[in-house]
Amino acid sequence: MRLLRSVYSNAEPNTYGKGSWGYTVLRTVYTDESDTLFPLAMERLKLWVVQYYVHRTRFPLWGDRGVRDFIRMKDASVNEELGRRFRIESLEDKEALNKPRLENASHDDVKSLCEYFKKWVISVGGRPEAHEWNPRLYDFLVIDEPCMRVLAALPLRTAPLRVPVDFLEKSEWLRESDMAYVWLIDWRAVERWSGEKGSEYMEDEIHRGWTTHQAIFIADTWFQRAKYMDMEDWIIG
Repeated sequence: MRLLRSVYSNAEPNTYGKGSWGYTVLRTVYTDESDTLFPLAMERLKLWVVQYYVHRTRFPLWGDRGVRDFIRMKDASVNEELGRRFRIESLEDKEALNKPRLENASHDDVKSLCEYFKKWVISVGGRPEAHEWNPRLYDFLVIDEPCMRVLAALPLRTAPLRVPVDFLEKSEWLRESDMAYVWLIDWRAVERWSGEKGSEYMEDEIHRGWTTHQAIFIADTWFQRAKYMDMEDWIIG
């Protein structure tokens, strides 16, 4: 919560979504089936973020050691508040955003998604070419057909908020969740990328500004961006 308050203390008073955290999602699959599955995918993603993902750091381990760690992190009030402040909203445009499988997308395809997102940033009062102190105006998510299917398949019942007995129990809880992912896009990095390989310390997919991202780490990545808001060339990872 301190980091969330710090981010917005530096932002413009009327910055979009002030006091909340989350992402704007571009829908890139438009079929009759997706008209049913996409809203379900959004609903299940939000459910798991609010009811489990923001709490998972309270249960990093299992067994006796997990119990000892949990005692130190038993107070869930901050996690619950983060859940209440989570926002996710979608942008839909069958003509401009119809890219059902982003794994096959070219750099130009992704740049076109970034241009669409930037227009949205302007529409909510942001300035894409300025240094905005608001992670919601930097990175965005894309849900294509494969993402949509795994997100929509997330169970309605989220993992229990308790210390698992052992690693096998934790793995069973998160079996479906571990398969859920989204595309995470840093539009500034996409525009900077020249098509060259990244360094030996940086995966090429991250260096280019777009990559698949496990849904379970959505909160981690948003707050990682928030932590480095003063570094304009910092890349999501």
